Amino acid sequence: MLIALPAGSPAGIFKTQQAAMSEQRIIKKYPNRRLYDTAESRYITLAEVKQLIMTDIDFKVVDSQNEQDITRSILLQIIMEQEAGGQPLFNSSMLARFIRFYGDPAQSTLSGMMEQGLDFMLKQQRAAADQLNSAWLANPVEYWTRIGQQSMDFWRNLNIDPGKPPSTASNKSGKK
Repeated sequence: MLIALPAGSPAGIFKTQQAAMSEQRIIKKYPNRRLYDTAESRYITLAEVKQLIMTDIDFKVVDSQNEQDITRSILLQIIMEQEAGGQPLFNSSMLARFIRFYGDPAQSTLSGMMEQGLDFMLKQQRAAADQLNSAWLANPVEYWTRIGQQSMDFWRNLNIDPGKPPSTASNKSGKK
């Protein structure tokens, strides 16, 4: 069973292992470099593969000649295209550091730490979005009232009356 999320949500961590395996789409890459989606019986572009990722559709890319799993190379192609245009996620220094880890005994440690870090960030992002959505959708007036109350509490804790000019608010002894 998949959890329904908006298109484009980075939600791969929210699927169960069983769902990921039972609903995997197979894409075949032919020698002419074309990608064939076996579920839709049509050729697709790399941009459409990216859209599968963005909509959290699990897939596997296999070489049509030997059935070898080449998903990673396709994902790297998509990353290269993304990095080439717009705002890159990785700067040159970071990429050089990644390269230095290949063959290093700490390679698997780095890989695990990066995966855990991404998982944590995605969980936090989802939790924040859920909190905001539930607060906003439940009762927008109550949401803004609570925000206003929190603001007033903040000012009270500073012992500043937001209704008075700063010169009189800080002069509590009555001296001039």
